[in-house]
This record gives sequence, C-alpha cells and structure tokens, in this order.
Amino acid sequence: MQIEKPKQALIFDFDGLIVDTESISVNLFEKAFSKVGLTFDIDGFVKLVGTASGGVYDPWTIYANHTGKYSSEEVREYHDRQVDEGVKQAEPLEGVLELIEEAKSKGLLLAVGSSSNKAWVYPKLKHFGIFDKFDTIVTGDDVAEAKPSPDIFLKVLERLQVKPENALVLEDSSNGTLAANRAGIRVVVVPNAITSREDHSRATYILPSLKHLQLADYFQIK
Repeated sequence: MQIEKPKQALIFDFDGLIVDTESISVNLFEKAFSKVGLTFDIDGFVKLVGTASGGVYDPWTIYANHTGKYSSEEVREYHDRQVDEGVKQAEPLEGVLELIEEAKSKGLLLAVGSSSNKAWVYPKLKHFGIFDKFDTIVTGDDVAEAKPSPDIFLKVLERLQVKPENALVLEDSSNGTLAANRAGIRVVVVPNAITSREDHSRATYILPSLKHLQLADYFQIK
C-alpha cells in the first residue's frame, strides 16, 4: 500500500520578495527628504520592513511635521500612490515567476504571507498575473498581529492544513524571518538592496535570488 505524501507548502512574503517595493519606497523617501533639507534614516526604515506594527522611526510624520503642509496620513497616502506607480513599471524579482511555476508543477501548495493589507497586496499580485497561482493569501488584515508575530504564517498553515515541518517560508527581512522562526517553519532569506543591511543569522539559508532555490533541498518531490 502506497503511503500518501504529506501536504507541503511554499510560503512567499510579498514586499521585497516578490517585487522590490522597499527599494522603490526608499528612493522616493530619499528624494522627498532631500528636497526639504531632511536626511532620510535608512537604518531606521529598515527596522520597519516586514511589519505593519510600527516602530520608532516614522518618516511620514517627520516629513509632515517638517513641512507643516500635510498630515502624516496625507503624506503616507501620497507616498503609497507613488510606490504603486513605481511597481507598475517594475518586474517581479529574479526567479519568482519561474519558482511559482516549478512549485505548482511539483504539487506544492503556494501561499503569500504578508504584513501589508489586502488593498496593498491583492492588486499588485493581480497586476503581475499571479494572484490565482496561490492557494491562500494571508495579509495583516487577517490576523491580530503582524510580523514578527507568527500569526500570519500560522494562519497560512491552518488554512492549508500543512504541518510546520512541511512548509518553507521565503523572506527578505529579519522581521519576517523571526515570524517564521516563531511559527516553527524553515525560512530561506533573499535579501534585497535594503534588507541586506540586516542580520539574517536566524535564516535556515540565505540566497542571492530565488533563481538559486532548489526545491528538492527542502521538499519531498520527484
């Protein structure tokens, strides 16, 4: 009698992993800050990457207070619109589309686990034509706490009915890595130009791009 293979899942972060929204955001901030005589604190910004729970550094409020022309909410909304426009001119990061197709062909379940909200994640996945490739998409709207809490990844496992040891998280940030660690899931980190500043020692493995990921190293596949 043949033993049925357990369900296995490949879980993608979104920002900075599928598309490099983080570099787009930083470039916009640096230009805006420079125009009004401010210095953008990239190290402070990096600590915000991968989480929606806020942090010590708040560039939206700093810019709003310095100019005195807009509220922090207005600055954030304008900045997000600019990032949206930048994403429309961008491409998914190296290896993303090929890995999605390979994983599907090998029978793996696919998920997105992002701290960003649905209004941010869903349209971008649809723009790149990959929304329907995922078996589930969990965003910050679906849980009580964003990364580095494990809630997002635990929700993915719950929806897919996959055990932690049969899943692999793909991340770019230390907040995302810590969330995966806390959920008991292996995590491969692919740092981008912004998150390469972080300590990624908690990762199971670090790769320069998803093109280098070998699924057979992590899953029972033919």
